[in-house]
Amino acid sequence: MDKMATCGQGDVGGCGLVIIWNLRPIQSEKAYADITCHKVLARIQHQAGVNCVRWSHDGALLACASDDKVITIYEYGGRVHSAGSIGSKGVVNVEKYRLSHTLHTHSMEVLSVEWSCDGRYLASASMDNTVVVWNAKKLPERVVVLDNTRGGHNGPVKGLSWDPIGKYLATQSADKSLRLWTTDNWQCDTVITKPFSQSSQTTMFSRLDWSPDGQFLLAPCAMNNQGPTAQIIMRKDWDTELDIVGHRRAVTAIRACSRLLSYVDYAGKTIQVTCVAIGSRDKALSVWLLPRVKRPVVVLQHLFKHSVTDMSWRGTDLAVSSQDGSIKYFSFREKDIGTMLTPQKMGNVCESLYKIRPVQYCNYTNGNAVDVPSKANTSFIDSPEELLAKRKAEAATSKEPNKTSESTVASTKPTQSTAAKALTEQRQQQVEVRTSDGKRRIQPIFLGSTVDDEPAPSQAPVQSKTRPGLLPSVPRAVSGSVKESLLEGWLQAAKTTGSSLDYRGLLMTYVQQLVRNRSLSKISDVLNDLNEQGYVCGSLRSALREDVEKIVASDPVTSSLVKAKECSGLIF
Repeated sequence: MDKMATCGQGDVGGCGLVIIWNLRPIQSEKAYADITCHKVLARIQHQAGVNCVRWSHDGALLACASDDKVITIYEYGGRVHSAGSIGSKGVVNVEKYRLSHTLHTHSMEVLSVEWSCDGRYLASASMDNTVVVWNAKKLPERVVVLDNTRGGHNGPVKGLSWDPIGKYLATQSADKSLRLWTTDNWQCDTVITKPFSQSSQTTMFSRLDWSPDGQFLLAPCAMNNQGPTAQIIMRKDWDTELDIVGHRRAVTAIRACSRLLSYVDYAGKTIQVTCVAIGSRDKALSVWLLPRVKRPVVVLQHLFKHSVTDMSWRGTDLAVSSQDGSIKYFSFREKDIGTMLTPQKMGNVCESLYKIRPVQYCNYTNGNAVDVPSKANTSFIDSPEELLAKRKAEAATSKEPNKTSESTVASTKPTQSTAAKALTEQRQQQVEVRTSDGKRRIQPIFLGSTVDDEPAPSQAPVQSKTRPGLLPSVPRAVSGSVKESLLEGWLQAAKTTGSSLDYRGLLMTYVQQLVRNRSLSKISDVLNDLNEQGYVCGSLRSALREDVEKIVASDPVTSSLVKAKECSGLIF
């Protein structure tokens, strides 16, 4: 996505303004000199000052936190020439943004807003001492309010950050505390106060951030021996012994690069590091490679006329905003900070650490969803009509005129009619919703076998043919991890209610998805389960294991990783 959103005060006193910028003129001198290349794509007016803007990870929505106690959500409406920006006149917009949702709960100014890494939640922090978690998939549905009744903050909440692994939400407040909330029950798990007990809380915002592998959390507004620091909080036991020093005034914003980097140090050794940018009230910016490089990559003094307010990485490019109303954009070379790991390698790192592969490291790259290509699987159907047509075609090709009597053909018609009626009824029960851009989204259901009565056998001998299993349809426009979860649920259902064909078809498709996602732990679980003797859902476990092993072996990388994992699990 070659655009950037900024926010702040508008031209008229008290109003707010959001500007969508085109990054091409910023990154290219040729594009900057091109008069046909627009530098500003859109201007969106607000009734009050806007404190924070964040794009959703797919780039479809823009969340804005403002002083009017409201979070507004905008969606991209296409490249059109309007008469002006939203709420203003005399300015030609290149892009159109529609107001999608307005979220009301906070009673005071909203200071920060963040989308969760898996795209499930949106969190907002306010001067009213609360954090509100919203359902990002069903806006404006509210999930929970994190207030003092749940052990929340006693002062304005100045910043928040989602754990990239998906287990925690970190919030930082003017009450000189940092709280970690668990996302499974939304309870306060840990309260950290020691690094912030001496802080003067002179900053308006506290932009904290996690390392991309979730190994540590970086928090601003900390103090050590009367000096301002950026606090490093280790995930293992929330240890606060490490910090980053050097800035002369309070640290206001910290932002880590979205993925780890492969960096060659001075000794020629290749290491994996987190690239971290730190901004302060001393108007300076420093960039660090953590945890193994002790000195900063660069320190830029007197960069602005006022305090740094926020930052954002785009690959190895960094945008920095200041309270003086200006924005600076930096491009770092690979020889200075290293080469970014691919999402696939980041997924491998997280899986080795936590035994799970986060969604953002499965099928996402630079904020854009990528659908994993897959071969067509005839075990899945899109509609009951397709199924019936397929069965009729199979019946026609397998029919032998010399051996099939009229009574056989007649006896199948009522059954097909019953199947069509049952399938239609089940189809009507599916949950259908409309997304913000007007697209239909249908929740798939496990259909199973809908024919209760098999056709009566005819008097003439016919070749027996096993009825094909009827499997659910997986939506194409969902990420690999979502497909994996859907298939896992359907597989459990088929294990108890489905036929052997239903179970086998789902199992093979499930394993194929595990191989695509490199879900090594789940692949090992499947192989271990099939290593036992006996049958499962009418199929011999050993035969199923052979088929699963063939699928795993078709991907040499996954096959070698699974073998290595099995070897590392041996105890001598």
